[in-house]
Amino acid sequence: LASNSTVKIFNLAAHWVTSLPTTTGQTTWNLTNDHGEQVASGYYFYVVTTHDAKQTQTGKFAIIH
Repeated sequence: LASNSTVKIFNLAAHWVTSLPTTTGQTTWNLTNDHGEQVASGYYFYVVTTHDAKQTQTGKFAIIH
């Protein structure tokens, strides 16, 4: 990940779940939404955007509890 980028996570219905800042080129996620609730098993999408919004990376992943 680029330094000072943001990772936004969405569920399969395209509802925003959380945003994770990256200051050193990496981040971790504790599998909770922005309300502190654990997210459900399922498919999720991510969008990584650099701080100047010049680069964007997208992808998908699955969570299985």
